[in-house]
Amino acid sequence: MAFIDFDQFLKEQNHETIKIQVGGETYEIPAAPRADLMLKIIAVEQQKGMSGELSTQETVDMLKGVFSPEVLEEISCKLTFEQLTQLLRLVIEEQSKGMTDGAENKDMGKQKEGEVKTFYTSPSNNGIS
Repeated sequence: MAFIDFDQFLKEQNHETIKIQVGGETYEIPAAPRADLMLKIIAVEQQKGMSGELSTQETVDMLKGVFSPEVLEEISCKLTFEQLTQLLRLVIEEQSKGMTDGAENKDMGKQKEGEVKTFYTSPSNNGIS
């Protein structure tokens, strides 16, 4: 009988993070989205299309999927809901990079160690893409 110790496999993986700065504080979140969040994103995209607007509840669900309760509580005190939605979109975009079928695209968009990436967004863009 075959035995696959996936827990051990996960321990051996490089657990990269994305650093975000909000209100002068730096937070680290996983570089890859959790599977349950990706399944929600896929379902929303299939239902509403790639540029569909999220309902308030869908936005809240995705915020809870991306940020730990502690981080979400801290950053939500520093941002408006619109800004929090923009941050969510940026984080999901960043987490989704490298999740392509072709291995040659895996490193596209990766930051070099110590490189700072600055995002500018339109105030009216609330959708998750």
